Amino acid sequence: GYSQYKEMRPIAGTQKSDLQRHYLEQMQYAGIFYDEYNNVYYRLVTLPIYDYDIYDEKTQKKPMAVVILNSNFDKVGEVRLEHGDYKYRNTFVSKYGLQINVHSEDDDYLKFVTYKLKENEK
Repeated sequence: GYSQYKEMRPIAGTQKSDLQRHYLEQMQYAGIFYDEYNNVYYRLVTLPIYDYDIYDEKTQKKPMAVVILNSNFDKVGEVRLEHGDYKYRNTFVSKYGLQINVHSEDDDYLKFVTYKLKENEK
């Protein structure tokens, strides 16, 4: 798991705003992607936010992190991604790296950020 946040709480309340707060203030694992080029797995994590306006979606963009697992599912690394407007549902792995869809001003074009795996220097 991601090292910076450990606590995950059950949802409290039944109102739509309670559900939204629960989503925003919790860490969630968003997907696992296999990288056949490096024989590792990337586990996407959306991180909690607390400084938001429940009525303004623009303030509700959650930061992301990636946990890297080897072929035995042992954690070998993690990285918090710089803040961006990630659309993690459109993530995939290519020979160029982990491709995460980000906001584009032009709906006719998909825009991606590429993250490349690098060896940890000791």
